[in-house]
Amino acid sequence: MQQRLDDTRRRVCQRLSVAGQVTAQCYLQRSRPATYSPSDQMWLHNPRRKQGLSPKLQNAWQRPYTVQEVLSEATYRISPGAWKRSKVVHVDRICTLEQEISRGMRK
Repeated sequence: MQQRLDDTRRRVCQRLSVAGQVTAQCYLQRSRPATYSPSDQMWLHNPRRKQGLSPKLQNAWQRPYTVQEVLSEATYRISPGAWKRSKVVHVDRICTLEQEISRGMRK
C-alpha cells in the first residue's frame, strides 16, 4: 500500500513539473520583449470602466506618460508629468506612441 502511494505521488509530481514547463513556454511565446529608456513617451493601458458608459465607447489607453526609471526588465516607473504621482507598471501595460499609432488604437 505504501509503495503504491509513493508511486502515485512520484507520477503526480512529474506531471505537475511537465505542466509547469508547458505553461512557462506558453507565457514566453506570448510575452513581447521590450526595452524602453528613461524619457520615452508611453501610453498606459488601464481598462477600468466608468459607471454608466458602454465599455465599447471607453478608451482603455491613458494619456502619454514618461518613463522615469527602469526598475527591471519587466517593470518601469512612469509619470504623467513633473508634479504628478508616478506609477510602477509591468511592461505588458505600456506601449510607445509609435506602436499605438501603427496599431490604430487612437484616432
